[in-house]
Amino acid sequence: MHKDIELKNSTKVYNVDLAIIFLIPIAILLFLFLGINDDRYFYFIIILLSIFIYELSVYDKRNLFGFSGIQFLSIPSIIVTTYTCFIALPSINILFIKDSHILSYIIIVCQFYFIFPLGLFVSSKIHKIKYSKISKILKKEFNFCSYNRYVNFILFNLFFISAAIFMLYLIRVDEIPLFQLYKNIGNSGVLWVLREESLKLLEISSIERYLFMWERSLFIPFGLVLSLFFYNKEKARIYLFFSIFFFVVGIVFNSLTLEKSPIAALFLIITVFFIISRKKINLKYILLSVITIFSIPLLISFFYYHGKDSLFGFLLITMLERIFLIPSEVLYQYVLIFPNSHDFLMGRSTQLISFFHPLGSFDLSNYVAQVWWKEKFTSGYANVLYLGNFWADFGYSGVYVSTFILGYIANWLYSLILLISKYEKNWTYTVSISLFMPILTFNFFSSNITTLFFTRGMILLVMFYYLIMWLENRRTLLTNEK
Repeated sequence: MHKDIELKNSTKVYNVDLAIIFLIPIAILLFLFLGINDDRYFYFIIILLSIFIYELSVYDKRNLFGFSGIQFLSIPSIIVTTYTCFIALPSINILFIKDSHILSYIIIVCQFYFIFPLGLFVSSKIHKIKYSKISKILKKEFNFCSYNRYVNFILFNLFFISAAIFMLYLIRVDEIPLFQLYKNIGNSGVLWVLREESLKLLEISSIERYLFMWERSLFIPFGLVLSLFFYNKEKARIYLFFSIFFFVVGIVFNSLTLEKSPIAALFLIITVFFIISRKKINLKYILLSVITIFSIPLLISFFYYHGKDSLFGFLLITMLERIFLIPSEVLYQYVLIFPNSHDFLMGRSTQLISFFHPLGSFDLSNYVAQVWWKEKFTSGYANVLYLGNFWADFGYSGVYVSTFILGYIANWLYSLILLISKYEKNWTYTVSISLFMPILTFNFFSSNITTLFFTRGMILLVMFYYLIMWLENRRTLLTNEK
């Protein structure tokens, strides 16, 4: 029988940070012993020491800024856990197989654990969070009383917007890779070309491209979680209809191009919703959620590479490499290329900054792919987390400043969600945390900060919440005047 992890009716909280503080010195001693004849072990010790120092600095607020905060779905905790699992710890692979620019790479990776908490602490002085209330939110029942007057208006508008964007995409694209999948089983070359032409190389305006990305990352997930939230209460047919509509459109639209991360992100959003709503989370549920999240991406990969020897082992290894090894490898390539093969771009890789640059924007991720893969005319992209972009733009100064800004934004964003939700488990809290989870995991280690905010639609959600607060304050003011 699996041991249940109580999230709702129990006050038990696991002190993950204390366990890490205890284990890191043991790991350091082990690497010191192994590194007697190999200096590369000492580089990994530096990474472990950086994590150790971070843990000590945030220990008093570990449920907000530490690894323990994952139990309460804290946004700063999600970011630091994602970074540690997918960038910092896998960097040991880079340290053992690469020779040049290792010191620069280590500095870039380790500075996160010093500059990020600085941004958190500065932001926390301005955007205050009631620390004692964080651990109580998930233990509460769903609150269906907050901002209900907006729900039907939001759902109907999201329904029409999502349907219109979906139809626009079907009109604009010539061939849909998903529909060609069965005809080209095992022909990965043809399927790859179809995938590139279905969105990356699709001749559409910038506005249309943003709309298609917002459809994936914001409109469909928002409508799905909101309709599920209220169907949980009323069991009304209208909410069941919206739930089915957004789920079906989400499955189809997110898998049309045969990209694997969008469909995995959709299932992660649904999983987080049920984690928030359930009274107990057991090991069986966690394993089932992981299998569900990666099932369709694995199925797509199965059709891609059908016919290969030891196909299941190949797919499993490929998926694990893509999640745990490729993100740190891509970051290393950025460090290797800039400024060794190309001068720093001075902001040209970031659209907001490149607007003011005389030479205009620079297609950074495609350029890195060309150099790294030695394919001059590739249409592929070597997407990287924000550190790679700001290193290519400004070097160390870009890395330090952007990490501080990330820390500041992480606390501010979480404080905004808690402020508008009033520390209740209402629809604003549930939708926000569910939507931000894939953005701060799958998208975080392969996207710039500006991409997360604008391309993924985070800025629209923030603006929407400020609008709700303004409407509520205005309504209260008018009520008081009467």
